[in-house]
Amino acid sequence: MVFRYFIYCSIIAASIILLQACKKDETVKDVFNVSVSVTPSNSGSIQGGGVYENGKVATITATSNSGFVFLNFTENGNIVSMDSIYSFEVSRNVSLVANFDTSAVIISALPIPSTGGSIEGDGNYSFGSMVSLIANAGTGYHFLNWMENGAIVSTDSIYTFFANQNRNLYANFDTLFVNIQTYSDPSFGGIATGGGAFLQGASVTLTATPAPKFVFEKWTLNGVIVSSQPVFTFPATVSGNYIAHFADYRDPVVGTYSGTRESGYWSNSNPIGYDTTYAYSFQVLKHPNSSDSIIVDGVTYPIDSTFYYYSSPYPGIIHELKFPSDSCIVYDYSGGLGGGSYTRKKGRKL
Repeated sequence: MVFRYFIYCSIIAASIILLQACKKDETVKDVFNVSVSVTPSNSGSIQGGGVYENGKVATITATSNSGFVFLNFTENGNIVSMDSIYSFEVSRNVSLVANFDTSAVIISALPIPSTGGSIEGDGNYSFGSMVSLIANAGTGYHFLNWMENGAIVSTDSIYTFFANQNRNLYANFDTLFVNIQTYSDPSFGGIATGGGAFLQGASVTLTATPAPKFVFEKWTLNGVIVSSQPVFTFPATVSGNYIAHFADYRDPVVGTYSGTRESGYWSNSNPIGYDTTYAYSFQVLKHPNSSDSIIVDGVTYPIDSTFYYYSSPYPGIIHELKFPSDSCIVYDYSGGLGGGSYTRKKGRKL
């Protein structure tokens, strides 16, 4: 009886042990290895690799070193994530590579004016790589230069340099045409013609035509005399405002003259002797109330652009006025037919 009870208890105990062993085997799960690496070797670090049970979530974190930026995670050369923190459910062995690259350098380039042309080559570059910016002029424009921070860095349309820092560059363009504008000073003094839009280097001919009772003086550009001739020809290189200056036609003879005054006798319109001669100065003025007259030594004379006057009333005083080579000569003849007295004043303009 005792023996049977012992056998029975042994069977119960063995069954319990077997049942517990079966339950223990049910808790054993598959495990997988998640291996990680970086490329290039000194570009950054990676965390999260190791052994994971089947179905567990692995979180892999890539951190870049100074001078590098994270690109992506790849497995067997295939990109699996573009995020530096990559989470996934583990169901097999995985070998991940965190790829880094040298820090991106931003090269920004803009055309000035925006309609002047286009630019090739701007964008993001790896540190230390070579950059070639190309400036393409638009229709009606030509390239001038590259500028950065207000300073010219190149006058070549293709600008090559190494990407070692972020840069903001501007490609400056100018119109292919040179704009020549003409003006008159004073506006009623005459007409200035010949301006317009010209191709670079083309021949330009400006013409200044005085109004009645005005004379041409000079052409100026930005206050500088560029020609003393009314017809002015030059190559179109720079846009500008050309001014034709006009003056009252009497202005060239107005002023103070220094010379002599002579008195004597004449015969058949020719001096034949003189009584006195002495140093003498006199003034030539514009008549304030008549644009057709000048005042010479207090006497009014009608005048035109020839600057010559002659009057021979009979009987009476014959007057002659002329201005040869910056000089003034005034004759006053009195008498009758064949002879009489005369006075002559002559001087050079001071």
